[in-house]
Amino acid sequence: MRLLLQYCVAACLRCSHTNSYAALLDGAAPCLEAKSIIFRGTLNSSRQHVWLAVVTGLWLGISAPAAQAEPNRPDIGKLSVQGGAVRLVDEVYVLDAQIDYQFSVSVLEALENGVPLVIELQIEVARHRTWLWNEQKTSLAQRYQLSYHALTEQYLVKNLNSAVQQNLPSAEAAIDVLGRVTDLPLLDKRLLAAGENYTVRLRVRLDLDALPTPLRLPAYFSPQWRLTSEWYTWPLQP
Repeated sequence: MRLLLQYCVAACLRCSHTNSYAALLDGAAPCLEAKSIIFRGTLNSSRQHVWLAVVTGLWLGISAPAAQAEPNRPDIGKLSVQGGAVRLVDEVYVLDAQIDYQFSVSVLEALENGVPLVIELQIEVARHRTWLWNEQKTSLAQRYQLSYHALTEQYLVKNLNSAVQQNLPSAEAAIDVLGRVTDLPLLDKRLLAAGENYTVRLRVRLDLDALPTPLRLPAYFSPQWRLTSEWYTWPLQP
């Protein structure tokens, strides 16, 4: 009511009729022009409140479980690279890696409700130099999509780089497949000089930019969604 009265006063002051505000003080209703100004102002305010409610609801929907269970230190999820190796196969270096995916409850619930998850492996190979910055030889982003199809009750793991996909009967089986990287082409043998020392490093992250638009902003601020592993590094000598 107080907000509406403020709109009425402001509208009458903005109205082109000079006696509109005086009439309001005498208890009369605002004129037609003032009513139009009041309507537009309340409409814009309502839209602002609706958008605020939507964003707040999304925020609470993602962050509330962590806040409620914080005293018990809940599983907010963790990604970690357990091991990595590079092999030479037909003049091409290929990558093998083991990755442990421990998704948070919020992420798994979103997956089961039809939200696809995009996982990105970031791989870098650099030549070690003593007195200068390391020379980067290659940088690769390998992307996978994990999704659930309610109609078939199957989980789908899709290689977004090659479009190869695999259907799995459970989330555990799909995550297990994601965690085993084998024979991933990395770079041509000719790009590395014999006798030089190189470093390979690998990390994995949940790509928040690939989430549906309404989920992105709340996910950026939620530790249950901001999942990125530490860099796993090992030497390579051709």
